[in-house]
Amino acid sequence: MQRLMMGKDLEGLTYNELHKLEQELTEGILSIKDRKEKVLLEQVEKSKLQEKKIKQQNDALLEKIEELRQHAKGAKLSSNESPLLLKDCCTSENEGSASDTSLRLGISSSAVPERKKLKTGNANDKNAMIVD
Repeated sequence: MQRLMMGKDLEGLTYNELHKLEQELTEGILSIKDRKEKVLLEQVEKSKLQEKKIKQQNDALLEKIEELRQHAKGAKLSSNESPLLLKDCCTSENEGSASDTSLRLGISSSAVPERKKLKTGNANDKNAMIVD
């Protein structure tokens, strides 16, 4: 029977036997396609659930990052440092030009315990988080 399913040794079969074999093969193919479709749909559903879970985790992490940033801002403002930067209180002739230089008024860095800066790809990145 296996050889018949593979299309081998068909010479001795009658028309009716060939027709019956064809119907069995067609039913088998349809059954296989149905099962394959069911498996694919299950995988898609599983992937959607996983995507939803990952999005929720991502949202929670984004909230935590925002809380840490707010906490870091609050900690900076509550220390003896002044929140004013020289570039905020003084105007210059080159207002349109970008500058990475700013002056922070407050306690010198030697009086404050050293802070670790988390890497964000650029050491001068203004959005880098500072953790104690």
